[in-house]
Amino acid sequence: ITSERRSVVRTNGKVPIWFLEICVLALNFFNLVLDFNLTSMKKKKSFFKKIKRRTFIKNGAAASSIFILPRHVLGGTGYIAPSDKLALAAIGSGGKGASDISNSELNGKEKVVALCDVDLTGRALETVKKYPKAKRYEDFREMLDKEKSIDAVTISTPDHTHAVVAANAIKRGIHVYVQKPLTHNVYEARLLTELARE
Repeated sequence: ITSERRSVVRTNGKVPIWFLEICVLALNFFNLVLDFNLTSMKKKKSFFKKIKRRTFIKNGAAASSIFILPRHVLGGTGYIAPSDKLALAAIGSGGKGASDISNSELNGKEKVVALCDVDLTGRALETVKKYPKAKRYEDFREMLDKEKSIDAVTISTPDHTHAVVAANAIKRGIHVYVQKPLTHNVYEARLLTELARE
């Protein structure tokens, strides 16, 4: 779209700008197609035998530009595609783990795919009810082995297990959010530092 047309489009306050820009692209495309069809009909030659590479590329680019739409056109303002959502899991789902996973999922902007707790019927029961579609596990190693789609985990287990659980997740390429203290001793701190560097 030329700068002259863009300035005309921007002054209209009643119709969304993106709609007008798509209309201009569609008109340009149909003008190209109509012009090409008229010239090919005048020459009385087969369309496939005399199509020029430059014309083909021009028409193809014009046609493809109609189908490239911004995300907000299809889903509305604030829409997040499912493929853009992070797949989160909680290791330690009760108590502090409940608030950690709740804060991480940002009121539905991310999706919780798995919950892990040694007692899912105890303090983690509210979290289980809040995320009914999330798969439930009692062993974090089993969850990390089976759930290949996990992007990040929150780790809210007892303090002495933080480093062990975080190391298992980091080795699988999963991002971690760990409650304090991160480690129990200097060896674990150095181990996690090395794993994070890799």
